[in-house]
Amino acid sequence: MKKQETKFSTLDANLAAYLVLHEIPIDLERISDRIVFTAPQSASLFQISSNYYANDAVKVLDFVNSLKIMKTRLFVAKGGRQ
Repeated sequence: MKKQETKFSTLDANLAAYLVLHEIPIDLERISDRIVFTAPQSASLFQISSNYYANDAVKVLDFVNSLKIMKTRLFVAKGGRQ
């Protein structure tokens, strides 16, 4: 029997972009009437999330590009057109 993986989820596109910037794979899932960002739970995910909330320094352009990608994925998942 396969063990079900516990997932981390957030509605925060900024946090999702920060996680992607730090090589945490993010998926989008529809839960009820919302699209949420999800990732497999891990110790590194929680450490990186803690760094985000501690206002860790990042390269601005890299973060902005990651955020644009996350917002585009969200738009497409909601049925938007490109």
